[in-house]
Amino acid sequence: MLGARGGWRALRRCPSSIFSSSSFSSSFSSFSSSSSLPREQRAPAVRLRVRQALGAREAAGEVQVQGWVRSIRSQKEILFLHINDGSSLESLQVVADPSMESRDLTFGSAVEVRGKLVKSPHKMQNMELKAESIRVVGPCDTLSFPLKAKERHPLEYIRQFPHLRCRSNALGALLRIRSEATAAIHSFFQDHGYVHIHTPIITSNDCEGAGELFQIETSNETQKSAEKNHFFNVPAFLTVSGQLHLEVMAGCVTSMTLAARELPLLDESPRSESRPLASAAPISLYYPGSSVEPWLRREARSIPSPGASSTINYVGIAALKRAGKAGTLGPAIIVAFTHVFTFGPTFRAENSQSRRHLAEFYMVEAELSFTESLQDIMQVMEDLFKTATSTVFSRCPRDVELFHKYVAPAQKTKGRLEQMLKNKFVTISYNEAVEILKQASQTFAFKPEWGCDLQTEHEKYLVQHCGEVPVFVINYPYDLKPFYMRDNEDGPQRTVAAVDLLVPGIGELCGGSLREERLPFLQSRLQRLGLADTYQWYLDLRKFGSVPHGGFGMGFERYLQYILGVDNIKDVIPFPRFPHSCLL
Repeated sequence: MLGARGGWRALRRCPSSIFSSSSFSSSFSSFSSSSSLPREQRAPAVRLRVRQALGAREAAGEVQVQGWVRSIRSQKEILFLHINDGSSLESLQVVADPSMESRDLTFGSAVEVRGKLVKSPHKMQNMELKAESIRVVGPCDTLSFPLKAKERHPLEYIRQFPHLRCRSNALGALLRIRSEATAAIHSFFQDHGYVHIHTPIITSNDCEGAGELFQIETSNETQKSAEKNHFFNVPAFLTVSGQLHLEVMAGCVTSMTLAARELPLLDESPRSESRPLASAAPISLYYPGSSVEPWLRREARSIPSPGASSTINYVGIAALKRAGKAGTLGPAIIVAFTHVFTFGPTFRAENSQSRRHLAEFYMVEAELSFTESLQDIMQVMEDLFKTATSTVFSRCPRDVELFHKYVAPAQKTKGRLEQMLKNKFVTISYNEAVEILKQASQTFAFKPEWGCDLQTEHEKYLVQHCGEVPVFVINYPYDLKPFYMRDNEDGPQRTVAAVDLLVPGIGELCGGSLREERLPFLQSRLQRLGLADTYQWYLDLRKFGSVPHGGFGMGFERYLQYILGVDNIKDVIPFPRFPHSCLL
C-alpha cells in the first residue's frame, strides 16, 4: 500500500504529463492490486482537468473530474453525460449506470465525477470516463436557465447575459484565445528585450487631444456643484493611452557616480578600440548638467549593441581630458529603458454604437528609443501581429476553428490570414491614399480630400484596393495629428511621420509615429495650441538627454475581431462597455 500511495503522490506533482510517461502504468498497477481494500483506506483520486483527461494516452484508475454538464442522455442500460470545465472546447464523455441519474443531474448543473479513465470505442474521442460516482455540486434550473442544450445561440443573444455567457462554447473559446494572445504578445516583447511598464489608469493628461475622456470625481465632489475641490487637486481622467507615460520610461534615468577610468574607451579612430560597458541591458551614458554637456554629446559615438536592436553610446576618455574633466566625473546618468511596452485597459467617452468601438478596451503600446525611421516602427507592428497570430493559431486550433467555421464562415478568415502571414504588408503614403480614393468608382458618404481624416469607409476601400491585405498608410497631414508627432518639414503640404495599419473588415488596427524630439519644434507647436504650461514636463524630457524615438498602439479587441472574423467588437471582450450599457 505504501508503494501505491507513493505513486499517487508523484502523480499529483505532475498532473499535466502523467499519462504520457511509462512510470504511470507501473504506479497504477500497484494501486489496482489494492483496490479491494475499503474505500477509506484507498489513496485519493487524481484530479484532472477535462483537457488533461482528453489528452491522456493510456487508461487510468481512480480519477476525479469536475465541471458543468453540457448534455445528458439516458438509455435503458446506460447513462451518457458530457461535462466541460472551460479548459477545452471539447467536452469529456462520461459513461455511467442509469441508477446514478438523479433529479438534480441536468444540463447546466455542476458535478464531480469519480471513476476510471478508459479508451473510448468511438473514433471522435480518445478517452472517456467510466463513472463510479456522480455528485451534483450545484443544481441548475433548466427552465429558467437562458442557455439551452444543443442550441447555437447568436452572439447578440448571449451578450445580454454577461454573468452566464462564458458558459457558452463561443465565449469559452474566445476567452481561451484572449488568454493565449495576451501571453503571445508579452512573450514577443520580452523576447525582443522590451521592459513591461504598468502605466497608470488615472491620469491628468489627454494624450489624443480629442476631449473624449471620462473625468473622475468622488461621490462627494459630484454632489457639490460650486467651487469643488478635486481629490487630486487637478482634474483627473481615465487614460486614453499609456503613450506619454511610456515616453517618460523610454527616457527613464538613474543617478550614479563614475570615474573616468570606468567609462567605455573610444579613441579618436572610428570604433577601433571600443570597449562596451559591462551590462546585460542596452545602456546609454550621458554627463548632463555642466558646461561641457553639449560638447560631450558631439563627441559621443553610437555603436550597435552586439545581438541587440538597441544602441550603446560611448564617450571617449581622450575627449574628456581635452575638456579638462579627467578624474572623477560626479553625477552621471544611465538611460536604462530604450524599449518599453504596456498592455492594459484604456477608455474613450465616444458616444458611438458602431461595431468597432467600445468605451473600455485593451491597448498594446510600445515605445522605441534611438530610432529615426518609421520603417522601424512598422516592422515591429508587422512582426508583433504575425508572431501573435501564428502562436494563437498553433495553440488554440479548435477554438479558432469554431469562429472561422460557425461564427464567421462567409468571411473565409482563416485562408486569408494564413496567406497574409506569408507576405509583407503593403505601404502607401497618405497622398497616394487620397488619390486612390478620388479615382474610385465607389461613392463615399465622406468625400475624400487632402487634409481630411480617413473614414472607416475609406480605410476599408483602400484595403480592398490593395488586395485585401494589411496596408500601412504613412505621412499624414500635420494638422490632423496630435502635437507629439514629428514634423516631416516637407513643403507646402506639411506632413508628420505618422503611420496607421489598416486591415480587412476592420479598418484601422494600429496607429503610431515618430515622436518630435526637437525642442524648438515641440515648444512652438505647444505654444500655438496653448498647451505649453500643461506639458512643461513633456518639454523637460527634450531638455535632458532626448533621443529620436517613436512608438505605436494596437487595439487588442480589434485585433481579435480581425483574426477571428467577428462582426461586432462587443463579442470579443468578456464585459463590453459602450454607451447606455454597463452590465455588471
